[in-house]
Amino acid sequence: MNIKKKSIEYLENNLIIDWGDPLEHIYLATLDKRKTPIVMEIGSTGDLEVSSYLPIKVGNVRQHSLKEYWDGGYDKIWDNQIVKKIASRVKNLYDLSWLNTWNSKHIRIDILSSEVKRAIT
Repeated sequence: MNIKKKSIEYLENNLIIDWGDPLEHIYLATLDKRKTPIVMEIGSTGDLEVSSYLPIKVGNVRQHSLKEYWDGGYDKIWDNQIVKKIASRVKNLYDLSWLNTWNSKHIRIDILSSEVKRAIT
């Protein structure tokens, strides 16, 4: 059965099926088409991430609330110079390989204290 037909069927049960380019949010942010984040990604350890595709963590919800992070700068996270620099290097899924996205080499930017703990060269 095709996705469109199932999405209409499931909509009656308040389940929304959506699909698209997984990197669209990065493209739109780097092109200044959408500056306000559409999601707040939280890892299993409580780390607040800019995107699951970028090795950038900006806080931890075990330390501060989502509202504190939003009010403290997450609402403008795509304007952050480090985030912009890294995101601008991603044009397709193959570009993610240099980021080491799924390992421990993350950049930690505490947006509530403006502290950066690691940088990519």
